[in-house]
Amino acid sequence: MIRTALLSLLLIATPATAGVVDTPQCRQDLARAGQLISAIRDRERQFQRGNIPLACRLWRQNVTEMSRARDLMFPCLSVHPESY
Repeated sequence: MIRTALLSLLLIATPATAGVVDTPQCRQDLARAGQLISAIRDRERQFQRGNIPLACRLWRQNVTEMSRARDLMFPCLSVHPESY
């Protein structure tokens, strides 16, 4: 099962790297962005039905980290969304 998940991740990630600037700084920034996104995904388990204060705190943290991940990834993309 783990092998299947890793293979799926590799197959999904490979085409995505075609539009990425390959520099040491971008590799570092993309790795950090991946960590932030992984933390957001892992945080999903903490949500509790009906606990609005907890949900608000988690959503604020998610938005902050997703914004940071976006800021880290954006300079490394060879095709920027504004060009569409």
